[in-house]
Parts: sequence; structure tokens; C-alpha cells
Amino acid sequence: MARNGWKPCPLCGEKIRESAVYCRHCGNALTPEIEEALRRGHARPPAEEPVGSDVALERLSKFVPQRVFEGIVSGVETVEEGERRTVTLLFADLCGFTQLTEATDPEQLAEIVDEAYGAMEAAVTRYGGIVDKFVGDAVMAIFGTPLAHEDDPERAVRAGLDLLRSIQAIGRRRQLPLNARVGIATGQVIIKVFGTSRRADYTAIGDAVNLASRLEQRAAPGEVLITEPVARQVQGLFEVDSLAPVEIKGKSQPVAVHRVLREVKSFKSALSVRATVSPFVGRAAELRTLAELLDRACEGEALAVSLRGEAGVGKSRLLYELFHRHARLRADWYTGRCTSYGGSIPFQPLSELVRRMAEIEEADPVPVRRRKVAQLIDGLMGRSGKRNGGATLRSALEHLLSISRRDSPIHGLSPRDRKERLFTALIEVARRAGQRRPTVLVFEDLHWADAHSLEFLQRLTADGTVRQLLVITVSRPTRDLGLPPSGRQRELSLSELSPEDSARLLNHLLGSTRMAPSVDQFLTRRCQGNPFFVEEMALALRESGDLVEEGGVLRFARPMGQIQVPATLEALILSRLDRLEVRARQVVQCASVIGQEFRERVLRHVTEMSDRLHTALTTLMARDLILEKAAQPEMEYLFRHIITRDVAYHSLLSRRRRLYHLRIAQAIEQLYPDRLEEHVELLAHHYFLGGASEEARQHLRRAAEKCRLLDANLAALDFTERLLIVLRTRLGPTAQVAREIADALLELGRLAMLTGDYAGAETRSREAAAHAKANRLRVQHLVALRNLGEVLRLR
Repeated sequence: MARNGWKPCPLCGEKIRESAVYCRHCGNALTPEIEEALRRGHARPPAEEPVGSDVALERLSKFVPQRVFEGIVSGVETVEEGERRTVTLLFADLCGFTQLTEATDPEQLAEIVDEAYGAMEAAVTRYGGIVDKFVGDAVMAIFGTPLAHEDDPERAVRAGLDLLRSIQAIGRRRQLPLNARVGIATGQVIIKVFGTSRRADYTAIGDAVNLASRLEQRAAPGEVLITEPVARQVQGLFEVDSLAPVEIKGKSQPVAVHRVLREVKSFKSALSVRATVSPFVGRAAELRTLAELLDRACEGEALAVSLRGEAGVGKSRLLYELFHRHARLRADWYTGRCTSYGGSIPFQPLSELVRRMAEIEEADPVPVRRRKVAQLIDGLMGRSGKRNGGATLRSALEHLLSISRRDSPIHGLSPRDRKERLFTALIEVARRAGQRRPTVLVFEDLHWADAHSLEFLQRLTADGTVRQLLVITVSRPTRDLGLPPSGRQRELSLSELSPEDSARLLNHLLGSTRMAPSVDQFLTRRCQGNPFFVEEMALALRESGDLVEEGGVLRFARPMGQIQVPATLEALILSRLDRLEVRARQVVQCASVIGQEFRERVLRHVTEMSDRLHTALTTLMARDLILEKAAQPEMEYLFRHIITRDVAYHSLLSRRRRLYHLRIAQAIEQLYPDRLEEHVELLAHHYFLGGASEEARQHLRRAAEKCRLLDANLAALDFTERLLIVLRTRLGPTAQVAREIADALLELGRLAMLTGDYAGAETRSREAAAHAKANRLRVQHLVALRNLGEVLRLR
């Protein structure tokens, strides 16, 4: 039974509007036939089949791996409709395959192809990608769906390098000239189920797909080619060689291409490449603290410091400055890095640290790796190493690096004793390294660390036998690392930059100290003092040509609404949104359409959620995605970062955004009928983006007039520009519309003069005069000519 305009869905029991003909919770249509059948006791009308997303999921389950299918199910509403998101595409192709088919028996060829396919898929899935399809001797893989990761480009490059090594190994083992080539590109695509009930694919459509495929075709055997956006996002992690721009079919301009050479070998070189040309600002006090701790370690102490801060707040840059200004000539510096895909790999940062200490290369065969481990131990322990536990230490380190011999004594230990042997060996390495020379051990991204690595760090920082050692752990404040502050353990938290430091950074990156108010406000609101956000937004605006300099002042070259979040930031935020429960994600997407600030009443009306809305909002606050702004007179929230709102908004397809905008405008009118004048700007905004032409026409005119009376001329200019778009493109060519276009052009010219934009005023006045003359609007024509004369006199 319906209550207060609500009723339960007869199929799933969730609350929906009484007038609803479609349940947003279970995805089923609510036709009179279905409801009548349910009243008669049928679970579903006999001839009825699953509708909406149910059909898509049923089709899709036949054609994708179970792991991928489960990830897609969590976003069931986007399966049929699709979703706009930035992903990284990898294309790989076997080289020499055509010649191989001519000289190989079909049965043997099938075995080779199966083995190659298996190696390709293993390389992709190892780093969290999905194999989209195999076509002939080629593979297409996607990184960033159904779950995004902030390091998807890095994952794709690592998968590409692993794929090459695996295919080359198959060729050597079978004594065949087998190789592969790889192309990788990042870009925005539409992800959805394409196909029919007989054949369906969960795949990507977009320019990046074509670009990755074309790069793969241009790559030489054994090469990984990547685009400029991918190269920027893996900067400092891999050595790349910049190639001459290439002509790509379907692209109007040559495309910048880079060849991946190898992974960066040392922490020193990684820092050198990753450090930007931007000035070091706002962290002088933190740098002094780290330098003092380094001084104490060089004098014989063993200390640890936990460096914590949100993504992009400047942790890596602070370490770069510590290394180059204070540690480079005074201490040995080694690093172990955790990865988002390595949380289930025991001792991942520790094994990487030992590899770097032993200078082990990725391409080194096992015998060479063992020899380098032995050389490391000899260097740490001296000639007496063999007599004083060198063999035991070597067997433990070889086991850690998965290169132990079959007869190694460590294999005879129980798992617990084996772990203790590893802990003892690693502490001995740290102790011996500190005896030889002051040593800094850096553990990056420890919020992704496995439990064994954290347990070891607790043991190491509590050990009293180690000297001349500084352990630096770097993490985000999303996980308790179990390293409490003590006499030897410090915690250093980084917060956002001050407005003054952010301005210094922006001015340096943009090469200008003067920005138009709209540019300054846009960057300040979106970056909110996060150095990474500042750098990425500034670089993206500069490289895209979205900023132009006029009279020594930086201005936007196109409307602010068309400027997109850089892919680096989008991936970082989308990875957080993808980990939300499906209803919480729907809420954050709908809230993003309302705006940076949103009221719970409006959100409840639009989402048609009742009891579960509060739970979803609580989840979003707990994840630090939104904040509570006010509780009185009604609950109001805001996004913690406006970039989070931007990413959530642009993840929706255009038609879904239009639908939400329209619903929001209607909700405001229904919820606040006696306060419409107060909300006229919001109504104008949402009706315009919702595609409701007549409503937009009415409210845009009223909003512009309201702003003009308040002397808010820039806002009035914006509303009038949008009114002109509606009049010109969404309404029929009537005499009334022609008069309104003339009035809008005259108003735009007048507002441009008031804001000091005389060039714009001249353009609009000439446009108004021409339009009025063509439509025989004598009064408007005379006014336009008078305004034009005034503008020319003032210029």
C-alpha cells in the first residue's frame, strides 16, 4: 500500500514513488500486467523475461571471466547504459606468426598459440587488467575497469614488459623466432556491453582504443610504445626514449610517441626523474626535521620516522629534497616500494630493497642473481662472512628473492621458523649496512604493504643492536601501520599548502603572476592546496591550450565547463569511487550533478532512496569524500574536493546527466515552491543542462536579470550567454525568438563593457547590429549601432 507518495516495489520490496513505472533498485519495469500477475500469485508473468540490466548481465556472464563478471555486477546499473571513464589500453601482437603458420603443423601451431595466449593473459591479469579479446595472434587488454586504480598506466607498462619476456622465453624454449610488440595508450572511452543475446562483449569504444592499436602496429619486435599521457604518468618508474612524432590514421596531428626501455634501477634515479621543475615550497619545517634526524643517524643512532599525508600532498618531493640537499654524499640510500597490486605478496618492499642493495637487474638470470647476493653479503660481512653466518644469511636472502637452491637448509624449516629466519637475516643486513656507513632505508606507499612487511618493520624499529640507520616509512593516513611514536620513532604529517604557497607554485608553473579572476578561482577551488593537484592542473591547462594570455593576463580559451580533470587526477579519484558499495556510488554521482554543495532533501527526491540514503551518506563521510556543511534548517553536505565532484560527474553518460539535471530542477520546484526566486540561478542551471528548452529560457532570463541588479556582471554574462545558446539552437526560428536573440546580444555587449572586455563588447555589438538588420528589427539595430560607437570611442 502506498504511503505519503511512496510504495514498495512488488518485486524487490524497496521503496519507490507511487507513480513509478520502473524500479531503480531491481531494474524491473512495473507494468499493469506485471502487478496484476503478482496479485494473482505469480512471481513474474509467465511470458515475462528479465528486463533492463538483468538481460545484459545474463548475456555477459557467458562471455567474460568470473572475476571480471563479479566486478561488473557491483556496478549493475552501468552495464546496459554504459559509463564514461579513463582507462589504459594495451594491444600486443605476436611477431613472425605468419611465417610460423607456413612452416608449422596446425596441431603444433595450436599448442604454440595456446601457450602464447596463456602467457599474455597471465601478464595482464597479474597487474589487475582484463583481457578484452584475442583476435588472431593479437590481444587487447584494458586496465581501469571494472575497477580503476590510480596506477593503471604503470600496471599496463609492467604487463607489456612481462608479456614480451614471456613470449621471448617461449620462443627460446621451442627454438622458434617468436617475439611480440606492444602499444599502450590512455584516454577516455565508453565502457558497456555491446552485442546481442547471441554474442555480447564488455568492451571499450573510443579514440584511445584506436591509438593503442596503431602504436602496436608501429612497434618493432620486442618494443613497447606508449603515448605522451602514459609516459607522463610513469615518469620516474621507467626509462623511456622519446621518438619523433608519428602520423596516425584518424588523427589530424602527429602523435608524440615514447619507447619504454627498462624499469628505473635505483631510488636516486627515480627521484631525479620524478622531481618536477616546480619550486620547493611550504615544507621548510618538515625538511629541517628530517635533516636533524639524518644528522643523528649519521652520528650513530638508529631512528625511524613515519611520513604521512594524503595522495599528492608532497611526500615524494620532500624525500627528493632530503636526498639531494643532505643525504646524497653522507649516507647509502635504498628503497623498497609497495604497489597497489602487491598487498598479497609477502615481503614485497623488502625483496625489492634487497634487490636494489645487490644491484640485481630485471633481466639477470638466476645464477647471476645468486652471485650478486653473495657479493652483497661479502661486502657487508667482510672476509669472515663464511665463518660467521654468511651461508645462513645467503640462504635466507636467496629464499626471499625466490632463487634458493633445492638443497637450501631453509626449505626444511616450518613456515613460522622460516619467517623468523628471514626477519633475523634482514635485521642483520640492516645492522651490517649501518656498521659500514650511515644508511637510509625508505619504504614507499606502505599503506599497501603486506602484513609480514609491517611486522618486520615493527621488529626492526624496536631492535637495539642497529646503529647509523634512518628508516623512513611513507604512507597515506588510511591505514594504521602499527608503528607508534616513541623515543626512536617519529611521525611527521603533511597537510595542504597555504594559499600563498599554492599561488607561488601556480605562478611558477604557468609563467605568469597575473590571472583572470575566473582562472584564479577555478584553480584555487579545485586544487585546495594539494601540490600534485596544482601541478597536474597547471600542466594540463598549459599543454591543452585552454589558457591564453591577453594583455599580460591569463584567461580561459573556452568555457570552464568544458575543461576536464587531468587523467592523472581522474585515475586517483576514480579508484576511490570504484571501491564504494553500488548505492553509495550512485549517491555520489547524483550528488555531483546537484553541485559542489547539495541538500539531502533534494538528493532523496532525485535518487528515490529512503532509508538507505542516510547509510550511503554516512559511508561517503567515513571515506572522507564529503563533509557535513549544516544540520539546520536542513541537512546539507559538500564535496571535500571539488575535483572529486568533477570526476563523479563526468563518469556519467551525457544522457544520464541530462536526466539528473532535469529531475533536480523539478525537485527544487516541488520542495521549495515559496522560495523559487531564491533558487532561480539553480533552476536556470539545471534546466539548461537538462535540455528543457522553455524552462531554461524562462529561468536563464530571470537569473541574468537578478545578477545584473546585484551588480554581479560576470554571472549575468554567463547566464545571458547560455540564454543565447538556447534561443539559437533549441527553439524554432520565430519572430519572437529573433527579437529575444537581438536583446540577448545587446545585453552581452553591455555586460562586456561593464566588465572591461571592450573587444568582446565590439564583437557582440556588431553581431547584434547584423542580426537586427537581417530581421528588420529597427529599434534593436539603432541601439546596436549606438553601442558600437560608444565601444569604439572608449577603445
